[in-house]
Amino acid sequence: GAGMPLCSVRFLSVYAERADWAQHRGFLRTALWLTILSSGVIAAALVGLFAALPGLRGMLGAVAAGALLVPLLSLTALAISILLSRQMPLRAEALGNVSRQALMLAMLGAAMLLGLHLGAADVIWLTVLACAAALALMSAALVPMLAQHWRGPAVTAERSAWLASGGAFLVTTASYAMVERIDTILVSALLSPADAGPYAASSRLALLVGVALAPVNALLG
Repeated sequence: GAGMPLCSVRFLSVYAERADWAQHRGFLRTALWLTILSSGVIAAALVGLFAALPGLRGMLGAVAAGALLVPLLSLTALAISILLSRQMPLRAEALGNVSRQALMLAMLGAAMLLGLHLGAADVIWLTVLACAAALALMSAALVPMLAQHWRGPAVTAERSAWLASGGAFLVTTASYAMVERIDTILVSALLSPADAGPYAASSRLALLVGVALAPVNALLG
């Protein structure tokens, strides 16, 4: 989302505290179109790359579903940040993340009970449905909240500061994502994608060890 979701917590909370709704509107509209534009370009480029290379066309169906996740997750991240800027962390987490995971588990459980054999592309499409449902829930919560402040003149005098902060967040987030996934990429390249799947799941479960350490470190700090 061009770094806009993370910037939202910083700027929207300040504008709301000051009751500067013109700047609030300006940031919201800028963040929304930047998030849609950047994620849409990435999704289109992803599909175009796999369509252009003959060796990758066999995965085009799964990639098309995965490409849809890019704008869906970007908009969900933006919606979560807007709720966080309104000091609603529990609602943001419940609507943006917990609902998506719960729906995903429900659909996978139903598929198992029905004896359906799901391939990778099928699971990605289920993820798309879960993300779309979570985004719909977020939108239903946000529209009434923002309706009174959405219409009217918008001020974008601080757009350069928004873009600078967004760029910094984007570089940081991209770097973190690459570091976090480089081991899975290497396992896939050096061994096989079949080995990378269980490895990725196991490495994520191993991160649960840090859940116990985080509050202890916070208290000691």
